[in-house]
Amino acid sequence: MALSFSKFKNLFVVSEPEEETKEVVENKEVKTQQTTQVTPPQQQVVNPTRPVNTNLGTNVMGEFDQKIFDSLMKALNDSNLPGEDYLEFIDAYNAMKSLPIDDKMKMQTVLATLSTKGLTKDAVVKSADHYLNILNQEMQKFGMAMQNKMDADVKGKSTDIVSLESQMKLKAEQIQILTQEINEIQQMILKTKDEIAQTENKIKSVAMNYDTTFNLVTKQIKDNIEKIKSL
Repeated sequence: MALSFSKFKNLFVVSEPEEETKEVVENKEVKTQQTTQVTPPQQQVVNPTRPVNTNLGTNVMGEFDQKIFDSLMKALNDSNLPGEDYLEFIDAYNAMKSLPIDDKMKMQTVLATLSTKGLTKDAVVKSADHYLNILNQEMQKFGMAMQNKMDADVKGKSTDIVSLESQMKLKAEQIQILTQEINEIQQMILKTKDEIAQTENKIKSVAMNYDTTFNLVTKQIKDNIEKIKSL
């Protein structure tokens, strides 16, 4: 029996109870003040939050994702086995939710009803294993996709970091070399300034000696001239 995709998805959700006693409601309100639980409107997915492990070395708590849920439901719907199986069993079981009998009796009743169409308990279990296998295959595909994304985006960026660190190290070495060269140039400048000062002092000293000697010689000549004139 073929199921519509909308009805197919409803096989994997549990509707919220329509009526609750005042005491239960009050207790839930108290608990709500202590913890916040996010669930899809009007429906609560069975085990909507579970540890996510995509073989990428992580194990964190995730949140219910409607797109992922729809994707998994599509994979199951596309792999729906012909005839009566687990899905039809669950569909009939869900139809009996409101009946005031325990779950075991409901399942026995459903199985007895569908057995008239050839469905057996072993067939239900076998088909359920089939759908679990489909989900596991989807998980493997997802894990491979995430690994490829990790390789492309994360490991690629890690390679960029190694390259940038190498460039930074090279630049640091160049800075060290330039700094050493700058220090050497500064020392050369100081040495040259000292040489200039020494040369200036030497030139000034020679000039002063020249003036003193010149004045001495010219004075002697002038003195001799005066003596000669007085003869």
